[in-house]
Amino acid sequence: MRLAPPRINAILDALFRDSDPETAHFYRQLQQSRRVQPEFHVTLIHKASATHHPQVWEQLTNLYRTVTERKKSQGHHDDEPELGKCKVQLERVVWDKRIMAFVVRLLDEGTEVSGQANGEGEKIKFETVNKVAHVTVGTADQSVKPKESNDLLGRWLESGSGGETGVRELVVKGNVVLNGSVKGVLSKF
Repeated sequence: MRLAPPRINAILDALFRDSDPETAHFYRQLQQSRRVQPEFHVTLIHKASATHHPQVWEQLTNLYRTVTERKKSQGHHDDEPELGKCKVQLERVVWDKRIMAFVVRLLDEGTEVSGQANGEGEKIKFETVNKVAHVTVGTADQSVKPKESNDLLGRWLESGSGGETGVRELVVKGNVVLNGSVKGVLSKF
């Protein structure tokens, strides 16, 4: 699910603008080394997770097929069609010396999908198969893969932040909710 980069970058800048130098250090490092992601997304599922979550994979694959068939019948071809929309609430940003990610909450009321073979609509609720819904902000260098956000957030859930954990966090103040666009990425299906 894609989120608008200008909004995410503005929120990050606001979060760290008034922070003390120690708190802002890793974010500034990411900025200066151009390691902040150019695009931001919440992963719902990877193909590698399909065998562990077959119902989610099948639901999204079927939705992708339905949407692409409908678009083709209308004369449009899109390798990454929009499957629906979902609101995403940014709750906090969590980081260590290797990776930074937003912890998010999906506020999905369900997307109505019509055009099924039987002519009836279906409501699909978007959710992630990750233990913690998140958006990777950036990595310290190329050796750190964005999927390590899952490891970071697992440690954060287990041990919290501060002190000996090596994990830091900042709460996103206010009720920051962004519009997400759920896209089917062909290479993943």
